[in-house]
Amino acid sequence: MGLKRRVRRISNHLGAYGSLLSYRLHASGKTEAACRYVGSHGIKKTCDFWTVDGSPHQAIPANGQGSRSDTPPPVIYVKTEFLHKFSENSLESLDMPFVLVTGCCDVEAGPRDLEQELRSRLLDNPNLVSWYAQNCNDNHPKLRPLPIGLDYHTLTFQMRFDPWGYFDTPVEQEKTLDTIRIAAPRLKEKKLAGYCNWHHALDRGDRLRCINAVDFDTLALERLSVERSTSWKNNATHFFTLSPLGAGLDCHRTWEALLLGSVPIVPRSGISSLFDDLPVCVVDDWSEVTVNFMQQQRERILGSQFDFSSLYLETWLDRFRGRARRNAKRQSFQDFVDMAHQGP
Repeated sequence: MGLKRRVRRISNHLGAYGSLLSYRLHASGKTEAACRYVGSHGIKKTCDFWTVDGSPHQAIPANGQGSRSDTPPPVIYVKTEFLHKFSENSLESLDMPFVLVTGCCDVEAGPRDLEQELRSRLLDNPNLVSWYAQNCNDNHPKLRPLPIGLDYHTLTFQMRFDPWGYFDTPVEQEKTLDTIRIAAPRLKEKKLAGYCNWHHALDRGDRLRCINAVDFDTLALERLSVERSTSWKNNATHFFTLSPLGAGLDCHRTWEALLLGSVPIVPRSGISSLFDDLPVCVVDDWSEVTVNFMQQQRERILGSQFDFSSLYLETWLDRFRGRARRNAKRQSFQDFVDMAHQGP
């Protein structure tokens, strides 16, 4: 390593360390809760109560204390893998209406990962108003699918995360995302191919099945170990993004692609209803993805309007609290790409 490169690396490390320390000491206004777009940790940090290990992070009021009839039911966030502990330690003490929100892990909210007894105990509880769940794979009148959204958190846990890059606050990451999206080619000028940056780890989800089944001419393969900002820039130049299953049903990549101005292609699953009014292509089999398929979908999407409100954190907070929904603003994908940073 040359001297200049070594000095630059040391400088970057010192800068990242200072930023990380400052964030740990004074994070207010910089966390996921201050971000515009939906993300797991932003959802968690804006709930009324949230848990680290199934036990309340803050004291959940019992016997109706702290809950007035004229206020919305409290919103309680539980990491999905700790629902057992929540059910055993907190559920019975809640004798008032509440809204449950779960996520922050790859566990499915459905029969594959949660046994029937636990699901029934939660869903049959008379005080449960509704349950919003990431990786939702079950049907019930009280159950609502919830997007995993963007990954703002990985770059906030440490000074550097290889290969993504150095520490950055969630708010600054969002600014970078907006800048890249706006600077990218117009939709009509984007490359007609499916951006792919996951082919270096084919042992997760249906990645291997995807890459073996799609038409090879539709693939745009990223090189190994690029920083996330570089990956974002490259992603934003492609009209489509291939987003197979990873460790869970949902994937940050899907939501990232939309906010970079790229159309995700995803397999049909229990969360497919999340994409009903978004420029997303849902396929029953990866072999459907051909050049002709992409040409047809490109024309459909360029000629359609969508409701992008589900990409915003504010939308989900309103839903949790039962606030009246504003009239959906329908717009073309290009208009959204141009104006997403202005809010829903």
